[in-house]
Amino acid sequence: MSHHMEMEVKVLLPAGKIPLGATVTKRTGKKQYKLLGRLRMFPAPLPKAEREAGGEKPAVQEIRAEPGVLFLVSDGDANAIKATTELMWTTTAEELVYHLQHTLDPYRDSGK
Repeated sequence: MSHHMEMEVKVLLPAGKIPLGATVTKRTGKKQYKLLGRLRMFPAPLPKAEREAGGEKPAVQEIRAEPGVLFLVSDGDANAIKATTELMWTTTAEELVYHLQHTLDPYRDSGK
């Protein structure tokens, strides 16, 4: 791998064009967020007496973003944003090239 492909780059893109799980900032901000399409909430454990009595473990709750909506998550807080919201994605040149190739040409690795 060449050295220039390892360098960090910042790219302004609509949120919906950035890979889920990516680290982003708002257009002119410095605070970092994770870009997610779903949120999972894990319940507190049952008290020992309830566990020993065979109490049912509370289920993990999941919230999926509606079409055209994504979540920005940081420090336990989550904000819903439109997928058209422009965000600054910090990545490597190599990851950006890979993402653009597969976004612009979805059949690249499929043999079609």
